[in-house]
Amino acid sequence: MRGNALTAKYGAECASFWYDNWLIMNRSTLVANLQELEAFLQEDGRLLIPSEDLRDILRRTAEVRERAQAPAEVLYVAIAGGTGVGKSTLINALAHEEISRASDRRPYTDRAVIYRHRDVDRGLENFRHLIRQPDAVHESVSARYLVLLDLPDFDSMEEANRRTVREILPIMDCVIWVTSPEKYADAVLYDLVRVTAMDQENFTFILNKADQLVLNGQPDPLARLKEIVGDLTLRLKMESSIVQPRMFSLSAHDEFQGLTENTFLAGEFQRFRDFLMAKRDAKEIASVKTKNLIEETRQLLKDLSIRVQPVAGFSAGERDRVASRESIGLPGSTTGITAEKERLLSEELHRCLARADASVSPVAQALRLLVRTRLGTSEQNLESLFKQMAEVVARDKIAELRKAAATTDSEILLALRGTEAATRLREPEIVLEEAVNQAFRIFADKVAQKKRSLAGPFSAWRRVWQRSVLAAPALVLGLRLAGWDRVEAWIDTPSLAGALKLVFSVITALFGSEGLIGLTAFLICETLLILYVAARRNARIRKTAGRLAGEATGFVDAAIGSAGRTIEADRLETIRAVGRGVENLSGLASRFGLQARPSGSVSW
Repeated sequence: MRGNALTAKYGAECASFWYDNWLIMNRSTLVANLQELEAFLQEDGRLLIPSEDLRDILRRTAEVRERAQAPAEVLYVAIAGGTGVGKSTLINALAHEEISRASDRRPYTDRAVIYRHRDVDRGLENFRHLIRQPDAVHESVSARYLVLLDLPDFDSMEEANRRTVREILPIMDCVIWVTSPEKYADAVLYDLVRVTAMDQENFTFILNKADQLVLNGQPDPLARLKEIVGDLTLRLKMESSIVQPRMFSLSAHDEFQGLTENTFLAGEFQRFRDFLMAKRDAKEIASVKTKNLIEETRQLLKDLSIRVQPVAGFSAGERDRVASRESIGLPGSTTGITAEKERLLSEELHRCLARADASVSPVAQALRLLVRTRLGTSEQNLESLFKQMAEVVARDKIAELRKAAATTDSEILLALRGTEAATRLREPEIVLEEAVNQAFRIFADKVAQKKRSLAGPFSAWRRVWQRSVLAAPALVLGLRLAGWDRVEAWIDTPSLAGALKLVFSVITALFGSEGLIGLTAFLICETLLILYVAARRNARIRKTAGRLAGEATGFVDAAIGSAGRTIEADRLETIRAVGRGVENLSGLASRFGLQARPSGSVSW
């Protein structure tokens, strides 16, 4: 029966695997698999599933894992049925005393009522909102290790009733589906049985009030009962895919009141009680819980597969595409830049470096006069000009970048809409801007390094040389005004008095005609020397600025190439990560008898 029921739900291939292998998956193995599923969802799941769906599946997985880790000491039995089928009476008959009363449900008709022994903990804390408070506590020894849940009438007009039933059923160990001769044909029963996600071996069907179908005095008193049971069995098979339902025909009212006269009905109730009480054995309880938890995990994987199916086909196709070539065709680096932009950057660098040069004061002033132009001298112009250079090159390349990424982007975004993988796909413009900014930071560091070198230790030697050159005309003028004879005589017999005479003679000579002519010549020579030294220094700085501007061109080229490689790497890594995630999901599914197709999707 077990194999047939599963065949109806999942197909012959899955059923055979499930029937042969579910027994080898114990609670510890299940917990390990659920922990691996949680790890998968937290890692690969972020790439495959929209965040809202991912949070829902993570929550459900955590709840199943918590129940799998909890001790299996009691059996949770749901009593489900429509209005007036005798659920409360059945509970009392099982307990051998009146533990269920009509007042138990009031005023919360849309919530389940729990009947438990006072020494047994209820559990089910995550579902408190679906359960009436407080519990109906009893002291029946017969039902000591059973936690019975009387569910709301699922054939009620209230949608809240059916919602409660649908949410509680999957977490139960056993479901007792109760119907009656006047209710068994209601379609709502078969619809609910069909969509309940748990091992159908734990379904038990009760045709209550069977005493109404026993026709005493007839040749076959059970003929009518057999007819209804046959019709009920056929409906379960056709409408709910339950091929061989476990079914008992009984009269809970007569059993509870001790009025059962028909030996068949009395025997049926006893067989039902024996079957249910056998579940109290600890190993049987653990087995029932494990099978239901495995079934719920299978349902989780099924829901997960539904969300991942579009990704599976995408990832398989893209993996084939990646395997067939090393690149998805994004452009690499480029060469060339407009001469005008490079010239402007060179001029700006020229001004920037000239301001940083540590020449002696007259040369520095002349240098600043030489580099004055109609453009401003703000160092912030460097970044602006550098990015203008990048824009000139990128203007054509950005269209290539966008076109090369568009096909892959459209497939990824279509299959992975709302997932973290989709957020990895940065726009080509953003990637290019980041690459250019990074390139400018490297370029700015080189400019700052060059500026530091212009004012560094070597600049001291340069200033000594400049002072020496600028001091030469003053030395010549002094020798001319003092007279070479006096200087030669002082050199032969140096003294302080002789030095003072030389200085006095130079000062005196300055006010003569020869002194004025010499002073004029000195000023002319000094001016020419300052301009010569400044021009020489300016030429060196201009050459350095031109070299730096050329390096800036290389940085721009590198930035464009880096942007292309980054765009390519982002998309290829996303494709590979999605492929790995689908393969990991297939591996998890295979442990539960759900086989993976070659394309990467999961067969259910």
